[in-house]
Amino acid sequence: MTKATGIVAIEPNRVELQELTVGDPNEGQVVMLNHFSAVSPGTELRVLSGAEGGGYPYVGGYSSSGVVIKAGANSGCQEGDRACCAGSTVVKEMLSQWGGHASCLLVGADRLVPLPEKVDMKAASLAKIAAISYHGFRLAQAKPTDHVIVLGLGLIGQLSARLFASRGSVTACDLDAQRVAAADQTGVEAVQIDRDLEPIITNKANAADVLVDATGVAAVLRSALKLLAQRPWGDVSQTPPKYIVQGSYAGEMTFPYQAAYCKETQFMFPRDMAFEDIADVLTVMAEGKLMVDDLVDQTTKPADAQQAFDALSRREGLTAVFDWQGV
Repeated sequence: MTKATGIVAIEPNRVELQELTVGDPNEGQVVMLNHFSAVSPGTELRVLSGAEGGGYPYVGGYSSSGVVIKAGANSGCQEGDRACCAGSTVVKEMLSQWGGHASCLLVGADRLVPLPEKVDMKAASLAKIAAISYHGFRLAQAKPTDHVIVLGLGLIGQLSARLFASRGSVTACDLDAQRVAAADQTGVEAVQIDRDLEPIITNKANAADVLVDATGVAAVLRSALKLLAQRPWGDVSQTPPKYIVQGSYAGEMTFPYQAAYCKETQFMFPRDMAFEDIADVLTVMAEGKLMVDDLVDQTTKPADAQQAFDALSRREGLTAVFDWQGV
């Protein structure tokens, strides 16, 4: 058994550091010394608030990076291997909501993805989150001639905009001027909008071959359909426009049938990610085609986790990355 330190949610919107116990790995498991773990604000804040999940106390976090320090005989890993991890079974004393925010993680080897040499640990801690955006990007199968509009520039939207921009034309938008500026600095055409989606609807009506909705606001769908490209009646040569719901939504989504029907809209609802998506994201990072360093304002000490979650709940910054080195 190994002792570890973890960020434990003890009640709605409250976390603290606690000591945890990490079991010894079986033949197919490893113990990973965590270097960095990143927060996925949408999902993690919703669970922390009590809006979903299995209760308290629990250890959250599902995107991290580190080094193998113990390897089971049939794990296929060796001590010293660098890897990205999508959650952990570290928690023995309490519930786990993925369990990645801890100094040591007990992980099935099939949940590790090796890190390319050119990808640093901090960037790699975002790979599982980036893989969620990549999953939608892959399902959309956008052509280089397609115009893509991304609504919502939180972490998932920022990553989606960058991925689609590597293939073709992208316009991205958000209510927040700082988030718009962050996208603009990557070369993406970025526009600040209001709650009625102006001026993007005025300027880009019927322009989107692919629309990525990363807002997390179900009511946006009704107006956003105006952005989708028209498909001439009787024309089977033109691909119908695609509406990618790239986010998690707490309640129901409704839409005006006629508006969607007349454009022969294809709706897609990407489910999380697959492990090959993480591997692909790491490859893209290694090739310099997906930069993520600027998405992290600063690394945070685990002891300051409460302040970090409070800031994210106020929409200050896009994510927090906890630095576990030396903890």
